[in-house]
Amino acid sequence: MVNLGDDLFTDIIGHEDVKALLKATLLAEKPVHIMLTGPPALAKTLFLWDIEQTFGEQAIWLVGSATSKAGLWDLVAEREPKILLIDEMDKMNAVDMAALLTLMEGGRLVRAKRGRELDINNPLKVIAASNRLERLSPELRSRFAIRRLNPYSRSEFLTVVKGVLVRKENLTDEMAEEIAGRLDGRSQDVRDAIRVARLAPQIGVDKAISLLLGGEMNEH
Repeated sequence: MVNLGDDLFTDIIGHEDVKALLKATLLAEKPVHIMLTGPPALAKTLFLWDIEQTFGEQAIWLVGSATSKAGLWDLVAEREPKILLIDEMDKMNAVDMAALLTLMEGGRLVRAKRGRELDINNPLKVIAASNRLERLSPELRSRFAIRRLNPYSRSEFLTVVKGVLVRKENLTDEMAEEIAGRLDGRSQDVRDAIRVARLAPQIGVDKAISLLLGGEMNEH
């Protein structure tokens, strides 16, 4: 049985029922597919990040806007993953979404390649995030257990950002708190905080935020 460890989802505040569902899914012997949906916020992506870090090479991370059918086939054939993580799935085109249907139903893809059929039979679990479900076909939606996440409150966002920067970017508590405070009211995306953290040693926190998000920073 896979050891999920004690740190899985530690940085994610609340959503205890979703945490329990995902842990059960990851431990299940047979595939269960999960879709996390809701307005743009950081929790959906954080769930995918944590799963990727826990499973390493057994998980493949894809971004919907950059996914291609051929690329998906090649990745599944070469890597033989146990888990497929798809962020921004609502940005995939219809052809790419259709490629997932048989894969999710039975873990099978058939592709004509160099004059022969490449038959990939690799049952895997798909865990995806989407801002807008209406962009997904009814057939694709039916293959997921769908859970809606609400955005974080201001205080929750600040706490989550500080935790992520300390644990994942090795920042001091003081620097993590400064970045979280500067982003307050500017962004609800933890990825912006990580970008700021990586640029700040070269140009400072305020300049990094100004360049990444636009506009001038007010003095604090």
